[in-house]
Formats: sequence, C-alpha cells, structure tokens
Amino acid sequence: MDPIFTVLEFASIRRPIGNYGIMLASAILIGTLFSMRATKRAGMDPFDTLAAAGFTVFGAFTGSVVLHAIVQWVTTGSPFTGGPGLVFYGAPIGGGLAAIASCRAFDMPLLKTLDLCVPAIPLAHALGRLGCFFAGCCFGAEHHGALSVTFTHALAPGSYPPVARHPVQLYEAAGLLFIAATFILIRPREVSSGRRLFFYLLAYAPLRFTVELVRGDVDRGVFFGLGTSQWIAIGMALFALVGLSRTRNAGSLSAA
Repeated sequence: MDPIFTVLEFASIRRPIGNYGIMLASAILIGTLFSMRATKRAGMDPFDTLAAAGFTVFGAFTGSVVLHAIVQWVTTGSPFTGGPGLVFYGAPIGGGLAAIASCRAFDMPLLKTLDLCVPAIPLAHALGRLGCFFAGCCFGAEHHGALSVTFTHALAPGSYPPVARHPVQLYEAAGLLFIAATFILIRPREVSSGRRLFFYLLAYAPLRFTVELVRGDVDRGVFFGLGTSQWIAIGMALFALVGLSRTRNAGSLSAA
C-alpha cells in the first residue's frame, strides 16, 4: 500500500497526489451522483440536491476536523497534537446540521431527502475507508492471521512499528458496502418519514463499535474503557431506536 498515487511536476514544483485524497474525492463525487439520481427519480430538482450536497460536504469536513481537535485536546491537552486529522463521527454531526440548513434554504423536505440519499452515505463512506487503507491510517491492532497486512511506507502511520495488523479499514469498508447494497436492493414503498435514515444509523453503529475493538491507533481517545467512536456509536444506536419508535407510532396514529 503506497499512500502516494503519483507526483505531478511543473517547473521546479513537485506536488504529490495521495491515494487518500483520490478516494475521498471519488467518494464525494459518487455519493453526490447517487443522491442526485435518487432525488430526481422522486420528482425533486437534482440541482437543488447538488447545491445541498456541497454545503453538506463542507459541514461534514468541518465537523470531522473539529471533533478530531476536540479528541486531541481532551486526550493530550492540545488540539494541535499530531497535526490535522479527521474523525468520521464529526461528519454526520457537522454534515447533518449543514443538511438541515440546506434543505430549509432550498425548500427541500428534510426527512424525504435524507431517506432518498441513504444508500449514497455508506457507499461514499466505504470509498473513504479504502482511502484510509491505502494511506495506512486508522490502522488495526497487531494481528498475525490470514487477513493481516503490514504497512511499510514511511508516510503510513500504521508502519510505526511495521508489524502485521488487522485490516480494519477493509473490515469496515466491506460492512459499509453490504449496508449500501441492502438499501439499494430493498426499495421502500414510501420515503418521507426518516425511517431509512434511522435504520442506516442502527446498522452502522454496531459495525463501527465492533471494528473499534481491533483498532491499533491510540490517538483516537479512550474514555472509561471505550473509544470515542464507540461511545458515539452507542448514542447513535439509541437515537436511531428513538427515531424508529416515533415514526412507527406516528404511522400507527395516522392509520387509526
């Protein structure tokens, strides 16, 4: 696994192009295209979706950076320890707030839009995790089984030390692709209540909680025996269960 895809040279300037950046850009592009296609099929303006996606991506990046800084601040005493980084769970927080604001600005039904775009979320996330694998970040704990990998590139954080590790990035990517395929193949009769979004959150939370058990990077923050992402996964699962309960009760009342 080489973190560098290629190096662009112009005059005396050399600019490396990382595999992580390529996969992240691919994730944004494919996720946006899937979302535009889904909303267009539902009779909504795909260009409103495109604009909302732009703001949502910006909010997601901002949330990821801020949460990383908070975790570093709590664990090390400084938000700048170890340099800049991203924490995925900051993405749904920041991106969710941006999505709410965007849907209001473009007069888009929030829950319907989110339900329609659900398959794009785990699909894009899976591509991002593949980028983590190529970059050697978010690496796993030491492991010498059949699926183990060893990062050796000097730019890969997982190469310090260069021992065999769990390919946790691939574990999570595989789970996310399964979740995405499930939502793509199983199309609901109605998408407007947010139930698909809640089911997605409920599916992803245990996946992330389990993957965290074999993570090897220690700078992600551990509190009371659980990692930051595990605590957020628990909160996410509880939030999804409450949301599903409310939408089910609302459906029962409307049917009555």
